[in-house]
Amino acid sequence: MNEERDIALLLREAAEGVEVGAAPYEKVVRGGRRRRARRRAAGAVLALALAGIAVPVAGDLTADRPLVNWEPTAKVELDRRYVYDPSVTTLGEVNGQPVVIEVWGAARDAAELREQQRHMIARNVWDERTSGDEPEIGQTWYLVYLGAQKRTLATGVEEVGYFTHTQTIGSRLVVVGQVTPDIRRIIYKWSTGDVEGRLIQVPGLTQRWFVMEADAKARRMSVITYDAQDRPTVKRT
Repeated sequence: MNEERDIALLLREAAEGVEVGAAPYEKVVRGGRRRRARRRAAGAVLALALAGIAVPVAGDLTADRPLVNWEPTAKVELDRRYVYDPSVTTLGEVNGQPVVIEVWGAARDAAELREQQRHMIARNVWDERTSGDEPEIGQTWYLVYLGAQKRTLATGVEEVGYFTHTQTIGSRLVVVGQVTPDIRRIIYKWSTGDVEGRLIQVPGLTQRWFVMEADAKARRMSVITYDAQDRPTVKRT
């Protein structure tokens, strides 16, 4: 009993020696205000960045987070439209060489068309662009070529529907074509057998594209397309 009483007295003396003060209210309030101010400032910087406006950042506003490298909205839009930098897609191979389609988006005004011409000249495709009709505002233009030498297989402005371009290269017959977006499969029936084309959605174009080859002496009997419900449509040739 004496030992328990001694322990109780020691605990009471220790408790009496501890000074319990009031909570640091002012410090807590000031800390909360600083955090809210940082959040408001960060939100403002983000909004300006989304608008494409450069904002100088001072202090420790972003000390605990990385800065985001925002591009101007106008440049991003031009990139997505492929006006100055074309989309380049491989459609397939013929004789071991890639068949590539290059798409230049439609210029919206004369200034964009002039700048597009400068970029086309730099990529050595301007002569191809002007080999047919004169370029017009609002037209999306494509160039399909074969291999590193860029042998032209097809060129033109985007149209809607089923179109093909056919060339004989050596002992092979090469067909480059497009179908509407609802088509899921296309089969060519040749006198030498059936060939199914691989349909590709090309960035910058609304139609789906394909390339296929056959023996140069083969005769094309018919073309069958299938929609999303696998319903066939026969095109006689």
